[in-house]
Amino acid sequence: MKKREFRRLLTKKGFVEVIDRDHKYYFLRDPDESEKVITHIRTKLSHSGKEKDISDSLMSKIYKQLKFPSKRELEEYLDCTVTYKEYIQYLKSIGVI
Repeated sequence: MKKREFRRLLTKKGFVEVIDRDHKYYFLRDPDESEKVITHIRTKLSHSGKEKDISDSLMSKIYKQLKFPSKRELEEYLDCTVTYKEYIQYLKSIGVI
């Protein structure tokens, strides 16, 4: 998956982008208070323009950071097969939020 597309999909699906000097961080928006984020559900991507695609190894790290049970589940979330509300319900069911 292209980094640009991944970033666009994450922000569309309930994550807030925070830009730092070297990285872009993505924090899950709090479902109860949209002005807040859940800081322990996050991931980051480098600003580096060298890598335009996200490698399989990086996707493996990202799905774990975002508490998905598998890469396939993350991809389904990004493809809109799984909704933000369903993702939040899943996180609550496993005791993460």
